[in-house]
Amino acid sequence: MNEKNSYWYQLKDGFIDFLREKGYGKSSFTHYRGQIDFLIRYANALGYTEYSPEIGQAFLESEARLREWNPKRSALKLL
Repeated sequence: MNEKNSYWYQLKDGFIDFLREKGYGKSSFTHYRGQIDFLIRYANALGYTEYSPEIGQAFLESEARLREWNPKRSALKLL
């Protein structure tokens, strides 16, 4: 794994640890892991090296993200 991807996966692991500490269940981990993996692919494709709220907002508003999200399956919850 290269250094750029290492950053993103450490960020993902830290977020999953945060959810665990807050008492979220396994199904939440699975859901958020999938969403974060999609965010990582988005960030890597656009050359981002670090997360920022602006990147998160752009991701949420992106056409690719909107096509992926199915409101009948689940609602996106921002923490």
